[in-house]
Amino acid sequence: EINGLTEGHYTATASKTGYRFESTDVTIANDTQMTEVAIPVTAMPLTLSVTPTQFSEADGATAATATITRTGDTSNALTIDLSSDATSKVMLPTTVTIPSGAPSVDFNMSAVDDTNVASGQTATLLATATGYTDGIMTVTVTNDDVAPPEYTLTVTTVGNGTVTSDGLNCGSDCAATYDSGQTVTLTATPDNGWQLESWRGDCDNNG
Repeated sequence: EINGLTEGHYTATASKTGYRFESTDVTIANDTQMTEVAIPVTAMPLTLSVTPTQFSEADGATAATATITRTGDTSNALTIDLSSDATSKVMLPTTVTIPSGAPSVDFNMSAVDDTNVASGQTATLLATATGYTDGIMTVTVTNDDVAPPEYTLTVTTVGNGTVTSDGLNCGSDCAATYDSGQTVTLTATPDNGWQLESWRGDCDNNG
């Protein structure tokens, strides 16, 4: 609001941390009692950058370095909230603070290692602060887990009955694939009037 100004031409400006204001010209007539002035305002941007943008899940607590940069007034410290949409792959601090007088701050990003065999996964990182537009960055986390070799177990029965196991339910002939090193227990169930005589082939135990 403008009150008590004499007749004339004025330029109205405003300021607030995190915002960019445009000046506005105002003309006051001799009969003006009160004038409201609309000043265009734009939120200042936050810029989020990451180096490198692709890293392995095995890279640990210092997998990448991120930088958040602000524009405009730097006289006050600025606290920034951080988040990731893939916390199972990328961990960030909850907040970081750009010190007063500084335009930016660096922080480490952690890669989360697991035992899941999967292709690389992307994570979208978000930096937010009141009065600023969001900083957004996408990174890719590659997998360091290798699938074990697989082998096919083939079971053949002679006579009447079934052989079962995880992934197997055999009558006369069947096969299933298992990971290397996996223990497979076979159970033979003879039909009425039949009995198990013996196991043959690559069995560790003929029980």
